[in-house]
Amino acid sequence: MVRRIKTSDYEAGNLREAEFICGSGVRLIVLYPAPIDMVVKLGVKKPSRRRMKELGKWCADISIQNGVWCAKWSLSELRGYYINALLYNVVGYHIDRYYRNWSKANNRQSKEFADQYAMRKTATATYVLNKLNNEADDK
Repeated sequence: MVRRIKTSDYEAGNLREAEFICGSGVRLIVLYPAPIDMVVKLGVKKPSRRRMKELGKWCADISIQNGVWCAKWSLSELRGYYINALLYNVVGYHIDRYYRNWSKANNRQSKEFADQYAMRKTATATYVLNKLNNEADDK
């Protein structure tokens, strides 16, 4: 499912990228789209080192513009980020929560499992990205 972002959240830099909703027998992955101009506002505070490192793997242009930290994406960078870092990571959380009961005590283990799951799916993600890029080139 893709859900629209509120304009006020976008302008404030309070963007969610993805979320996993689980309850009453329903499991749902929600991906929030990137803005049309491919510039994601990260907020007025400098992102944490961990966040900067994570985004740096996918997006080369992270800078401050008009007092707001922004990440400017190309289409291929954004595709790679959404497929590898978001989609497969959230699916990893889903699988982990399905087979284990979640608690604050095992939150770190859940994150590690999701990261490892996304890493294992790198070959599949590369195949999907190549297919998308080939289709874009054909048009």
